[in-house]
Amino acid sequence: MSLRKVRKLCALALAVALVGCGLFGLSETKIADLKGNPSAYSGRDIRIHGTVTNAIKLPFVSTRLYSVRDETGEINVVTEGAVPSPGADVDVVGTLDTIATIGTQSIGIHLREKQK
Repeated sequence: MSLRKVRKLCALALAVALVGCGLFGLSETKIADLKGNPSAYSGRDIRIHGTVTNAIKLPFVSTRLYSVRDETGEINVVTEGAVPSPGADVDVVGTLDTIATIGTQSIGIHLREKQK
């Protein structure tokens, strides 16, 4: 197989992978979109990218919490894994969750991080 054909096949494979990520909910989602229409994202795996602004680690509790900010807003992330330090640049994959829904208003919107 010629080098030209190999390059074309690699480019095609990369394009298919990138499109596939978007189709399966792995493309980056803006925090403002999550907070503006949480019902559209509820229960789906989503990915956000941003900077850690706050981290809370409680002793003797396996669940930890940190906040992530992108250019559109900020959201809390609940994790059972390691909590990144404030200022860290992170990609988070998780499921959007709320503490409660009253009527159409979601309260306590957060992302429950999937463990890697």
